[in-house]
Amino acid sequence: MRRSFIQFLILIFFIFLFHSCLTSHQSNNIGSSTNTLNIKFPAAQGYVNDFANILSDEEELYLDNKLKDFDHMTTNQIYG
Repeated sequence: MRRSFIQFLILIFFIFLFHSCLTSHQSNNIGSSTNTLNIKFPAAQGYVNDFANILSDEEELYLDNKLKDFDHMTTNQIYG
């Protein structure tokens, strides 16, 4: 009798834990769409878009040509 009562308490504990995890997860998502930032990114202009100006012009042109050739040969594109 005592063993079944302990098992029952353990079951109730896990049900409560599962329920509290679900409700806290749902409450974190409430209103999240209203709290998102409206960030506007520049429009992509080619295969390489270095908006942070990290690459030199030569590196950007080299990568752009390589990716263009890769896209035309395989019809696969690389996003990153």
